[in-house]
Amino acid sequence: ECTLRFPGNGTEQFEAKSVPFTINLFKDDKTLDDSKTSSVTIDNKAPQVKLTSKSKFSSQQNIVIDYDVTDFACDDVSCNSKCVGIKSIDLYTQDGAFKQTINPTTSSCNVKSSISIDPKTFNDGKNSVFAKATDKFNQISSETSVTFTVDSSGPGIIANSFEILRKGISISTFSPTGVNVEVAVNISGNDLDLNSVKADLSALNPSQNLKNAKASCSAADNNARCKWSIELNPGTGRLKTITINASD
Repeated sequence: ECTLRFPGNGTEQFEAKSVPFTINLFKDDKTLDDSKTSSVTIDNKAPQVKLTSKSKFSSQQNIVIDYDVTDFACDDVSCNSKCVGIKSIDLYTQDGAFKQTINPTTSSCNVKSSISIDPKTFNDGKNSVFAKATDKFNQISSETSVTFTVDSSGPGIIANSFEILRKGISISTFSPTGVNVEVAVNISGNDLDLNSVKADLSALNPSQNLKNAKASCSAADNNARCKWSIELNPGTGRLKTITINASD
């Protein structure tokens, strides 16, 4: 086994690039016996991290963050596709509520995958997850982040907007015979799923299939106007209960 140290003593600043070298083995008579060619790469570049995610999550679903980490040896063309390898990837929040370290087992210069985080970790509204990566020479990447919104507030049904309209006129009592009416209500929420609005209107006409009646909704600004066209024929007097459901 042979060892060559360069420089012979002390240190020297090497240019960041991949340097080819050849080792020749000679016989006693000075003729070439064997030869091996390889290269040594001067690695001075830290990894780079990219984070992506959806822009918005419900508080009922896990927060999924995609990460893509690439390690480099140097910027010189001779370093293309060369690296020392990724040692660790740290993902965290600034308040310390979440922290996870990933230790890749691959020697590849690129690692990409995703993590899933409990939504209870985050507050309602805008949140961020940060990341740094460290290579096997302990060179640390710049910090990067991804920002997303966690929505823990459902749409709001504006109770005092509920009305039953007969030819455009709001009514609060009903006749003993069936009449065509329009049931209407306003719902707040800029992310309301217009197809999700349904109501149990069976108290207004037990003879019709109104247990899970789907509304026709139109949105304007942060509110939606939702309507049901039915025959009003409750059959009996007394106060009636209407249930309306909506989701974002």
